[in-house]
Amino acid sequence: MIKQINSKISTDYKMTELGPLPQEWKVVKLGDCLLTNNDVRFSIDKENIETVCFIPMSLIPEENLFISQFEKRKAYEIRSGIVVYENDLLIAKITPCFENGKQGIVKGLVNGWGYATTEVIPIRVNDKINLKYIAYYFKHPKIRNFLAGKMEGSTGRQRLPKSQIENLKIALPPLAEQRKIAAILSTVQKAIETEGKLIERTKELKKAMMHKLFTEGIGWLSGAETSQKQTEIGPIPKSWEVVKLGEEIADITMGQSPPGETYNTDGNGFPFLQGKAEFRDKHPKHVKYTTKPKKIAHKNSILLSVRAPVGDVNIADKEYCIGRGLAAINGKQAESYFIFYYFLYNKNNIERLGSGSTFKSINKSQIENLKIPLPPLPDQQAIADILSTIDQKIEHHTTKKQKLEELFRTLLHELMTARVRVDDINLEFLNEKKGESL
Repeated sequence: MIKQINSKISTDYKMTELGPLPQEWKVVKLGDCLLTNNDVRFSIDKENIETVCFIPMSLIPEENLFISQFEKRKAYEIRSGIVVYENDLLIAKITPCFENGKQGIVKGLVNGWGYATTEVIPIRVNDKINLKYIAYYFKHPKIRNFLAGKMEGSTGRQRLPKSQIENLKIALPPLAEQRKIAAILSTVQKAIETEGKLIERTKELKKAMMHKLFTEGIGWLSGAETSQKQTEIGPIPKSWEVVKLGEEIADITMGQSPPGETYNTDGNGFPFLQGKAEFRDKHPKHVKYTTKPKKIAHKNSILLSVRAPVGDVNIADKEYCIGRGLAAINGKQAESYFIFYYFLYNKNNIERLGSGSTFKSINKSQIENLKIPLPPLPDQQAIADILSTIDQKIEHHTTKKQKLEELFRTLLHELMTARVRVDDINLEFLNEKKGESL
């Protein structure tokens, strides 16, 4: 994927104020590569335009390369904003938006111009520099951190002066190599975006499937008609029951925090979960251990957040000691994973049970009185298997996206510092599963 090269300075490299760079690369001030306002030749007919594209900070991305979504506003409604043009690179200048990486190249402006929030710096490049190259250059963490140290103003409202961007010394390869660097990074970023879209599409499928399965059952999967009945929890198949969780359906264990002096991060004792803070998409990730566990959640228990916030769920992938922010639920007449997915589907209703002036919480009695649908056990297992398969698809694409993001970060650093050259890179593996979909 990336061919290793000798890190020592050879005759092909020279020492610069930015470190060793290829002989043909230059170190320049970014301002020398930018157009001034006087260089921009664009006719704006404000008088005859009713609606204008406006770019608020909320539509400036942190990850994607382009800004392609806009608000349509009446021209007379815009009281504050700066004029921006097609292909401007907008960089957020206010904290924490700058530190978070909010930036993007403007694409698709109606009439070729519009307005943006005053909290951005528009960058317009001349023919010395490739627009995508400099956009990726600003994504490098070291560049961001360096410029963040140049922000001015009071804490919480600091802004980056435009002069700091203009005076920034950058490594500038020949234009052809800039284009190749940008193309390589764009290829990886597009793959990341593809995985992100697949994750979102699969999550939407899961949401729709949960509604279908918990209201119509599984008969429709084989083409059978499903008769429904209205119940206090909504429509369910006629053959299903509505039961309370505490009616011999599940065992419920409320968490209890062990003494604080027994906590450690050295791996001594039981993994300890205090509350929702340790939850991930499906299984928790613990940080602490305790040598004196009070309450235990067994493997495959449903972990329900019972205070601040109420209603989030995970599945225990091993035994945990649980603190007072959690309850463990183990199915007896109901399949634990079936209950888990129903809780996900019914999260809003569980959340509404919470009470308390400072922190919302629910107690054991409220959990026992939670009403759930109860299909025959084979149907429960089938529903859990279907939703688990969709979760596996989400996990697959999430893992791929994370690996691609790691690759992007590596390439960004290696290419921008010339530790790796464009001819040393082969990204053919990205096309191996091109067109993969749900």
